[in-house]
Amino acid sequence: LEIGPAAGMDTKDWLLVVNGTRATPALMGKLSRGCARAGLRPTFRQTTHHGHAAELIALALNDGVRQVAVAGGDGTLHSAVQGLVAWGGDTLKVRLGLIPLGTGNDVARGLGIPRNLEHSLKVLAGTHDRIIDSAMVRWSGGVKTFINSLGIGFDVSVLERLDRRWGRLGYAMAFMKSIPLIKGLVTIIRSE
Repeated sequence: LEIGPAAGMDTKDWLLVVNGTRATPALMGKLSRGCARAGLRPTFRQTTHHGHAAELIALALNDGVRQVAVAGGDGTLHSAVQGLVAWGGDTLKVRLGLIPLGTGNDVARGLGIPRNLEHSLKVLAGTHDRIIDSAMVRWSGGVKTFINSLGIGFDVSVLERLDRRWGRLGYAMAFMKSIPLIKGLVTIIRSE
């Protein structure tokens, strides 16, 4: 899977999928006003359950939409990537954008997307496109595609104990709670 810019696209029209846990009326107002100032014409959709971003994006791509963005964190973006994969089309003809609203925002930080809402919308409206790579992992529970990192074992333990109400401090608290639970984990990695 490669996600990248499609030549000749109008950069103004976007499907903007907003993480429903963050979608307060105040935030939706800020997003709407910020999009207008950035010259964007979004169609807003809010997620209602885990994996909903994937469903919304796959449906939109089937309907011909080629510019999709998520307003959320790494989890919402991960779900969006699953929607791209489920769609099954040429992902190089799709623009995938991110407005970072999560707790960690690892992908946004790695790509240099500002956390500031106004600035991230300017990035979305601009021509800051790049092709990003992805990887796929298969295990007894299924298949997932990821674009940033893959965590197993201790990483998952920390995330399971994360209380997002504490913001970034929540990661440190979850880390400390997870230390006593560390056990050995046998992992076999095969590359094809």
